[in-house]
Amino acid sequence: MKDSSSFFPAYISIGSYLSTFFLTLTNPLTIIAFLGVFAGFGLRNADLSLGSAATLLDGVFVGSSLWFFLLSYGVTSLRNTMLEL
Repeated sequence: MKDSSSFFPAYISIGSYLSTFFLTLTNPLTIIAFLGVFAGFGLRNADLSLGSAATLLDGVFVGSSLWFFLLSYGVTSLRNTMLEL
């Protein structure tokens, strides 16, 4: 059984997460998709206060971050399991 921690230090996983996150954040299609979702919820014409708008954006940011973290963790775990075989 191989020690996979010697092959992939923790900073590589964090770096992979951050690079993927920022690439996705700057993807024009992602921005258009979020604008479409917000318009679909009727937020274009809604009178949102600054606090409500900030809460909505924080929720989207936290949800996206959690999704990317879980996806990165799952892929890293699968990769480490495959290396042990």
